[in-house]
Amino acid sequence: MQTKSFHFGEWLVDAQACTIRHEQSAQTLKVEPRAMDVLLALCDRAGQIVSAEDLLHLCWDGLAVGENQVHKAITQLRKLLGDTAGDPRYIENIRKRGYRTLAPVMPVAADGTAATVDSWIDASPFVGLDAFDEAHAAVFFGRDAAIAQLRDTVAAQAAAGQGMVVVLGPSGSGKTSLVQAGLFPCLRAAGAPFPFLGASILDLGDVDGMPLPTALGGALLDLEVDGRPLLEGFSADAIGAALSGNDRPAFLDPVTATAQRGRAILFIDRLEAVFAIDVARRRQFFTALGHLAGSGAILVIAACRNDFYPDVAREPLLLTAKAQGGHFDLAPPTRAEIIHMIRLPAIVAGLRFGTDPETGAQLDDMLCEATADQPDALPLLQYTLHELYLQRSTSRELTVAAYRALGGLGGAIGKRAEATLDGLPAPARAALSRVLSLVVTVGAQDEAARSRRIPWGTLATAEERTLVDTFVRQRLFVAQVYEGEPVFGVAHEAMLRQWPRAAAWIADHRRFLQARSRMEEAARRWLADGRRNDLLLPRGRQLEEARDLAGFTPIPLDTDVRAYIDASVRRERQAERRRFGLTAGFAAIAVLAGGLGLVARQAEKTAQQRKHQAEDLMNFMVGNFADKLRPLGRLELLSDIGEKALSYFSQEPLSDLTPEDRAQQAKALQTLAEVARSRGDPKSAQAALAKAKSLLDANLAQGLESPELLKDLGAVAFWMGQISLDQRDMGKAESYFRDYERYSNRMLDLAPDNVDAWVELSYARTNLGSALKAQGDSRSAIALFESSLTLKRRALDRRPQDRSLRSGIANTLSWLGSAHEAEGNLRVALTFFDQEKEQYQSLRAIAPSELLWTFRLVTSLYRHMQLLYALGETDTAARDLEQAQSLIQDLTARDGSNQLWQQTEIKISVFSAEIHKARGNLREALSTERALALKLSKFNAQFPGNAEWQLAETSNNIFIADTLLRMRQPEEADKILNLTIQKLNSMPGGIHESLDYRQQLARSLFQLAMSHRIRNENVAMEEICKKAAPISHLAIEMSPNDYYNIDTWVRVNLCIGEVGSVSGYISKLNEIGYRSPSYVLTLRELLK
Repeated sequence: MQTKSFHFGEWLVDAQACTIRHEQSAQTLKVEPRAMDVLLALCDRAGQIVSAEDLLHLCWDGLAVGENQVHKAITQLRKLLGDTAGDPRYIENIRKRGYRTLAPVMPVAADGTAATVDSWIDASPFVGLDAFDEAHAAVFFGRDAAIAQLRDTVAAQAAAGQGMVVVLGPSGSGKTSLVQAGLFPCLRAAGAPFPFLGASILDLGDVDGMPLPTALGGALLDLEVDGRPLLEGFSADAIGAALSGNDRPAFLDPVTATAQRGRAILFIDRLEAVFAIDVARRRQFFTALGHLAGSGAILVIAACRNDFYPDVAREPLLLTAKAQGGHFDLAPPTRAEIIHMIRLPAIVAGLRFGTDPETGAQLDDMLCEATADQPDALPLLQYTLHELYLQRSTSRELTVAAYRALGGLGGAIGKRAEATLDGLPAPARAALSRVLSLVVTVGAQDEAARSRRIPWGTLATAEERTLVDTFVRQRLFVAQVYEGEPVFGVAHEAMLRQWPRAAAWIADHRRFLQARSRMEEAARRWLADGRRNDLLLPRGRQLEEARDLAGFTPIPLDTDVRAYIDASVRRERQAERRRFGLTAGFAAIAVLAGGLGLVARQAEKTAQQRKHQAEDLMNFMVGNFADKLRPLGRLELLSDIGEKALSYFSQEPLSDLTPEDRAQQAKALQTLAEVARSRGDPKSAQAALAKAKSLLDANLAQGLESPELLKDLGAVAFWMGQISLDQRDMGKAESYFRDYERYSNRMLDLAPDNVDAWVELSYARTNLGSALKAQGDSRSAIALFESSLTLKRRALDRRPQDRSLRSGIANTLSWLGSAHEAEGNLRVALTFFDQEKEQYQSLRAIAPSELLWTFRLVTSLYRHMQLLYALGETDTAARDLEQAQSLIQDLTARDGSNQLWQQTEIKISVFSAEIHKARGNLREALSTERALALKLSKFNAQFPGNAEWQLAETSNNIFIADTLLRMRQPEEADKILNLTIQKLNSMPGGIHESLDYRQQLARSLFQLAMSHRIRNENVAMEEICKKAAPISHLAIEMSPNDYYNIDTWVRVNLCIGEVGSVSGYISKLNEIGYRSPSYVLTLRELLK
């Protein structure tokens, strides 16, 4: 448990002092540290059964001790608590399952005082859909760890003279409650990190159209120190205007003087609302916050939804706070924390939970299970608990019957919505369909119903306004201000799923809601790119769907969508007229040419059939289907079609194709190459790309240079470079990526203001940087990555809703992190990996059904946890590992044929074995590694010659040998290492030049030497290490600051007794914070 003290029955537990004090007798007893760890582990999971195995893992840090140690600790605790195994009151033994607490566990309240029943006997300890505030601190439980961590973050910022903290978390995660009911009381309690002068709150979601500077000034006027306003004698308008200027306001000088006495806090709630206003006013607002944060006396704390992180990352003030440690990520509560949120406020208010007479389940356990399984957990939980409180029995029991009557956790909000609707007059009730049509949207790519904010002015009748007003008052809808305009929307999207009436309406209108989403997205793209005709809807299903939507009056369309559909229809009518004229012309020609005979007609028919076949296939490949399958990670569905298409395209002479046909075929061939690569077929991918390039070069030779043609040529170069990277041919990859950059620069020359040109150049530089980094030139790579990031952020300002751009930014952040990691800047690298992870978490939250974002989040977590492991932070790395394993297992369960997903799952499994080893669980590590060896052998048999799979297999073999050596089984390790070295030497020559290959060969030889060391064969050991030394040195020359290269170089030189030659390298690893458990252990052994 993270709290320093808490109540366990009649005892007050002080975890920091390792003591327990009886509240009646005041007797204080000392508890051994290990027994205290066991007590904390049990109380942190109050009422839950904790196995002896779990207690060993939690309390003995993975040390190899037996379960007797757990039994010994339990016996000590029972003796101290006055408890017995036969008649337990505190700790119960559940036969063959483990232990659980019986006495209530109640942390000391956030304000440092013990919560009492008397103050809550006549009031609900649950806040419904409201946030907790300071008045509810005594009943705010389950966030002790988060409060302590946020307090430490705030303390560190204050101590460093920084004035900005950003609290990030999902909607409904409790950010506001954490600050108001958790942090504020904590800062007022004894032992606070600084004197807390007071706080003022500005909720940006509730400024009612007031200018932001004025709203900010008003919040500052509410700040008082010693009963007097901090900014006495000023108006809200004057304060806001002065803060919005570039110069520091003079009135802040006396405010700064108060810094010696303590800190005041300005809490900005719902910061995300500021990203909806125009850039000029947003910059003005952040300028004002910057002045306040720099005052030295006012600490600005802002709460923001984490799906707005890309917007946060674009603001220099907020990004600087991130770099200075001023961002705090609020994680979802654990099950143990959820049970505290449920049980402890009830204990404070003298409430108890009923039992299901049929199953014997307790209501508090039922609530915990339901909450942990729902994404909108906390608001629904508080609302349900409050409703249960209102329906409590005369004996103050929250009953299962009332819970069932509410419809469970989600049903409660649905019942409230239905009751609210029933209370309205019939005309207002009839307006629900129209209101739902405004606020509900269904994703174009998935079927998830979501809420959106709609201006109040969109409401057409008094009845619609009555309905919305009522739902806002009942907190079922929320009212906000968006770009200075009042808007409304659904308070919690759970209502759309849990209210049967709303769910039924959505089901009935889903097709049209999805169509509207598609049309809105297409219209935005059309308008953003200057209403280009090629972005209008093509003839066929899409245009027919748009016509149906335009004629379906229950789903309203905005003017932009209607303009887009109208323009598409007009173009089709014009095309129809042209087709009619052409048809008439061809008919006349046919009459004149009738004498050419049956053979000519048959040839014409065959040619037309082939042409239509190609056109239909190409439209299919480059149309919506490929675009939909790509984010879902299911491009393999095109593989059969791809083989036939490639065969057909190969038969078409270039001279028989028009420039338009060539361009269209080239696009399809790019998709075919992407499919072939994802299926592990690089030869087919290269053949498709070579054909695509010949088609595009033919157009270029005819003088048809255009941004679109150059973009397509760049795409071909990109894919050729990617395949070269897959094959570890870095020289070829660099050459292709330089071609990509050349095409992109030319594209930019033709259209300097074209956002696509900025994006293409940014991608080209990221890929070129990746090739240079792989060849050891990390410094040049960093410069390219930074240039790429600048271009992408510039483009995102123009296209703020472009998810592919956000993904591109995340990718570049990843490369920046990797390059800094290779340069030895590990903490800087970790910052970039943090930003990358947050970007993908945001994208996944926005589009959960697009599996691409899930996969990229997994790869981000993998990089993050590897670096944490290198820094020696194995527990934090293990948490990343747990999330990554869950996500990748879900992906591979959906599609076991995706090679990229399989490779990543294997890498994560290899890393899990390393975590096992770091914790001393060698048998578990070996079992994992051997299972992977079988799987990798199978893949290499299935895909012979695939460099990725070959190196993955040899890498895993090296890990197996390391585990065997640590288990003192050198003979078995020898067999594996000799086979591994043989496999490495037999790989194609191109792979031998790669950094991965050299690292593996050097490490294999070192492990073989260690095998001889275990057998005291020191001469053989030194001879083998001398063979490893030049290979390891080549890796050092390729990337001299790479910690893995330095690690291997240190090991090899210590093996041959050259301690002095690597003392500088050892110091360097210490300086950069390298603490890999494997390195630390090996260093300790070799320096004995």
